[in-house]
Amino acid sequence: MTTHEKYQEIAHAFCPVFAQKVDDDWPAADQIAPIDFAVPGDIHASVKKNLPELVRRSAINKKFIIENPKVYYSVCETRTHYFLIYAVYHPLDWWKYIDQAFLDDPVSWIRAQFDEHVHDMEGALLVVTKDIPESVKASGAKYGLVDALITISHTHLLIYANPVIWDTKAGKFKPHPLPYRKIVSFQPALGRDRVDFRSLDLNTCGLTGNILIDETTDRVKLYVEARGHGIRGDRDSWNVGDREWWYNVATFKDRFKNSPNPEKEKKRYAFFELEDIFTPKTGLWSFRLNEEVFVQGDNGKWFFASDGYVDSKKRTKRFQPGKANPPWSWNDDKDMLPAGAIATDPAWFIQQYAQGWGPVDTSY
Repeated sequence: MTTHEKYQEIAHAFCPVFAQKVDDDWPAADQIAPIDFAVPGDIHASVKKNLPELVRRSAINKKFIIENPKVYYSVCETRTHYFLIYAVYHPLDWWKYIDQAFLDDPVSWIRAQFDEHVHDMEGALLVVTKDIPESVKASGAKYGLVDALITISHTHLLIYANPVIWDTKAGKFKPHPLPYRKIVSFQPALGRDRVDFRSLDLNTCGLTGNILIDETTDRVKLYVEARGHGIRGDRDSWNVGDREWWYNVATFKDRFKNSPNPEKEKKRYAFFELEDIFTPKTGLWSFRLNEEVFVQGDNGKWFFASDGYVDSKKRTKRFQPGKANPPWSWNDDKDMLPAGAIATDPAWFIQQYAQGWGPVDTSY
């Protein structure tokens, strides 16, 4: 098995379930999409020419479905851990134009108009420890267990640890039966208070929350907002939107043959392919210096490039270009760490967050 094949297998083994909220006002804008959604295999043409056409068609047809969704991944490893990035792309970051919203909260409404933009990419880092008992490996955890989860929600990084799973009989979450390693404390280096994580009581541990494990697939479960598409490991901010689209990696199709009728249940199961960010010639990384795909801002961060989308009714450029970041420019706007370290140097990055965790090797 080549290194590429091994990393591909690892990416599939740990790929999360994405619970996506979809707003009936503009369903296509909330669907997980491939970046080359308009012309398969031609990211250059897609970014510059075909996005406005998709926006136009999806605005006319509210049942428009983006075909062949993708989630983009990267894998790297040190002696002690695997670090997995999963990046989710949406065509638009948008806001629902409702007069009542302006009357209720004019400041938020106006701010939302200025924050609309073409392209949206957010995601998560999964940290997988290799240090597990042989008995756990025998149970199917071939490569390791998830130690920590950090999600990207707009300009914030959210931290989750110590996985739990829903106990239907008890009506509450319980610790996951596999012996995951616990992160016992977090650094105050990011402007956060020091965290002592020795129990499931989130009121005292100070983390964003526990890692939630999906009961059907036994995978990490992530929640994606409608409209703005912030990704969290919990259901906070997940109340906006009319329907739920549950995205699983394509290898899970057989588990959902009898999926609910989306018109009756307001729930739909969809499946995505995983694509390596570092695929030669066609991967996202290979376009990093193409100024028609990515541009670098004055602050050094990289952004998706676009001419924006012209609102034909108002004859104005409704969506602002250059606000969505690829993984190598993800960061928290409240910390002092270099932009993109979560993807470009995750071993060093995670050490800035966690202490008392056990050895974290930083040599890739």
